[in-house]
Amino acid sequence: MNIDVHAHFMDVSHGSELVERGYLELGSNQAVIKVKGVSSTIYMIAGDIKGQIRDMDEAGLDMRVLSCTMQVNTLSHLLNESPLKIAREINDKMASIVEEYP
Repeated sequence: MNIDVHAHFMDVSHGSELVERGYLELGSNQAVIKVKGVSSTIYMIAGDIKGQIRDMDEAGLDMRVLSCTMQVNTLSHLLNESPLKIAREINDKMASIVEEYP
């Protein structure tokens, strides 16, 4: 069994709001998030689960361990939302992905 133990997932449900607030710049295959003067690149495949599954199949991977690219505290700060609310949203999204792609 081939397992990728280091892969990222990005919940894109807040993407448009982050763009509107000036925290996220979208490119064709990557996004740049800016937090407190620090910029980080996030590759768009992180938000494309079907694309990740396709890439896994092409690479011969049987399983992938996903971690969320955005920290709960960062999203909470940027969106002015409760960290608990953000954590629940991310956990629910991750659970739905696991349910759909066991």
